[in-house]
Amino acid sequence: MALLEKAGKIKWLKQQPVFKLQSKFRWRGKGIRAITYRADFSYFDTESKMFTVEDVKGYKTEKYQIKKKLLIFIMRDRDDFLFLET
Repeated sequence: MALLEKAGKIKWLKQQPVFKLQSKFRWRGKGIRAITYRADFSYFDTESKMFTVEDVKGYKTEKYQIKKKLLIFIMRDRDDFLFLET
């Protein structure tokens, strides 16, 4: 990834970026934690003009699949968003 950034093919490379899927809140006096998703990488692809979130997965847990769906739901209106699993 760093080589792609040096070559100018991608920019704004982040490793282990965290995306907030739901904010923390209080319910009946109890604090409920925020729900976050940590991807392996995010970057902007200068050729395709796409903001890309990339995750390297060997095994897709149920928890991962739910968080992936929530992230895609949040980003669904962005024409420049791409989610990759490698």
